[in-house]
Amino acid sequence: MIRLEKKGGKMNSRSIFIIALIVAVAVAAPAWAQGQAQPAAAPAAQPGAAPPAGGAAAAAAAMKAPFPPFHIIGNIYYVGSSGIACYIITTAAGDVLLDTGYDDMAPQIEGNIKALGFKLSDVKILINSHAHTDHGGGLAALKSATGAKLVAMAQDAPYLESGGHNDVLFHDQNLFPPVKVDRVIHDGDTVKLGGVTLRAYLTPGHTPGTTTWTMTTTDKGKSYNVVFLGSVVAVPTNKLFDRPDSPATYPGIKADFDHAFAVVKGLPCDVFLASNGSFFDMQKKHDALLKGADPNPFIDPAGYQAYVARSEVNYQRIVQSQQGECDRACLIMTTNIYLAGLVAHDPSIVKFAPDVKFVENTVPMKPGEGLWKTASAIPTTFKIYVPDTVAQEIGFLGVMEENNRPIEFALRLKLRNGQIVEAEHLIARNLNETSLVNLVVPRKAFTTQVPPDQQTPRDEMLKIGASYYEALVSADANNAPFADDCVRRENGIQTTSNPPPAAPGFGTLGALGCAAQLHTHTFDYIKRIEPRRVEIADPETGLVFGLSQFRHPMEEKEVKIVGVPGVDHVDMSRFKPFDLPAAHIYKVSGGKIHEIEAMGFTMPYNSKTGWE
Repeated sequence: MIRLEKKGGKMNSRSIFIIALIVAVAVAAPAWAQGQAQPAAAPAAQPGAAPPAGGAAAAAAAMKAPFPPFHIIGNIYYVGSSGIACYIITTAAGDVLLDTGYDDMAPQIEGNIKALGFKLSDVKILINSHAHTDHGGGLAALKSATGAKLVAMAQDAPYLESGGHNDVLFHDQNLFPPVKVDRVIHDGDTVKLGGVTLRAYLTPGHTPGTTTWTMTTTDKGKSYNVVFLGSVVAVPTNKLFDRPDSPATYPGIKADFDHAFAVVKGLPCDVFLASNGSFFDMQKKHDALLKGADPNPFIDPAGYQAYVARSEVNYQRIVQSQQGECDRACLIMTTNIYLAGLVAHDPSIVKFAPDVKFVENTVPMKPGEGLWKTASAIPTTFKIYVPDTVAQEIGFLGVMEENNRPIEFALRLKLRNGQIVEAEHLIARNLNETSLVNLVVPRKAFTTQVPPDQQTPRDEMLKIGASYYEALVSADANNAPFADDCVRRENGIQTTSNPPPAAPGFGTLGALGCAAQLHTHTFDYIKRIEPRRVEIADPETGLVFGLSQFRHPMEEKEVKIVGVPGVDHVDMSRFKPFDLPAAHIYKVSGGKIHEIEAMGFTMPYNSKTGWE
């Protein structure tokens, strides 16, 4: 029951699935397709993370290595080292210093400030990204040298004032000179000086009080949103889950990291800066700036989004390794990581099991082949997720781009011990404008939860999803619990419940509901659907994900239609035998099927599925 498109070719009269053909004759859809928004640059495999604070002496020395101070943009200057980023923000009433590096870097930072022609006495306010020795160790010395007031996030203030004592990750291994905090701030608070406003966002996880600072700056007559990313780096030694035999690094650390990523992903960013130079390719951009690059290379919104995405990939890998089994959020994030890997053409982003089985459009492949080579843009607005924590599987249906052309993409992932052991792609290509009109955003039912009193147990949901195929093969609508308002779309074409035509005829079929169409015997030619794989269901959203292969021998020369004025049969003589691999998502509420979103494509009759 899918609108067909020839595999590898254009749609023609011989490859139009019968009901879609009948409906298309009668249903007038707008002849336009909304353009797809372009996503940010796809993430690479790992974030550029600095070594843990107080790591090996050689690594620390490399991070401390001197670097010439320079003007970044607007009123922002770099005064840090080769690895540790520190900034001067100038204002009409004095300067703000963000971070100071290790305690023994204080003379280096002071020298960098002076080298730029600024006075230490002009520094009025000190702010900090997070309370680790490699970013706040020099605060006491710089505070003494400048006489500035220190402003710090409430959750990190105790660690600054104790010199890193009882640090949640390093305990007492990385102590530094304690420093008095003059003003304690909270999430969303601002620091104002000389007409410049810096806003503090609590982005915890790396430390309980990790702070991301934002401001606007003006350069060459243009205004830019600046983000000083604190740190969203998770390390394997972070214990994210609280267990009796292994307590979490600190209570609520996973919720903190989740909050941090939600915040930083939503920040408007033109100029990307951060607490470590490697996070934003400081040295590479510095060199380009010295060569006169225009526009300013530090204007890098795509780089910001890509870095945050890489960091989240790293974080989710740690979550999966510690969690064992994925919850709903983990399954959805695993899917997003997979999609990012596809567009980056980089399977190493994805945590595959060594023996993973991967099939695309019924053809067994290896990760890195097929869509891994041709994907060009991730799904943006049309995305439907069906996570199943019991099966440790997730089904997905979305619209993305392959070679810069839209495709409808169905995906199934199966996990074991946090690794993907099965990956399955179904791709419908050659989508036309009529299809794309309905593939801009999902229908509301597919993205909303079912009220608790209308939710259906998972096992029952799986039976309901499977019953759809039985209803088709048996040509009996009573074999599936269709709701009266059931609406079905196939490759974007709405094939039920359309406005009735002005005059009875073929268009009447497209105006009927899911059950009523079956009663007309329109689908009597459907004799075999095998295999039928319905193993993914999410009771919270009421979604069931099914995969199947329709086997159409097309032995009937015509199908007799009943109950439709002006239509007594459909001519089938021009159709040759074919298979239809398909994906269906069913919306189940109150034990009934209310919505169906489906996609598929044609194959030669009796083709293998790739899972034999």
